[in-house]
Amino acid sequence: MADTLKFIFTMILFFLLFLVPMKASGGKPFSHPFKAYIDCKTNEDCPESVNEHYTIICIDYKCETIRIPPTSGLIW
Repeated sequence: MADTLKFIFTMILFFLLFLVPMKASGGKPFSHPFKAYIDCKTNEDCPESVNEHYTIICIDYKCETIRIPPTSGLIW
């Protein structure tokens, strides 16, 4: 009896590892679990990026981070 309860408790904790990040990411199972979305209408509504290799633009009314392709042949 005790082994059965331990197994059930373990399974509940195991499934919570996947359900909580899915809830935080808006129900998308393989998206980044801690990514916060900012609602926007234009690119000006999004904050400025602090990284020179990435920019933040408005895509589907949510601010998304995208990588800026390098302008030269060197990748730093």
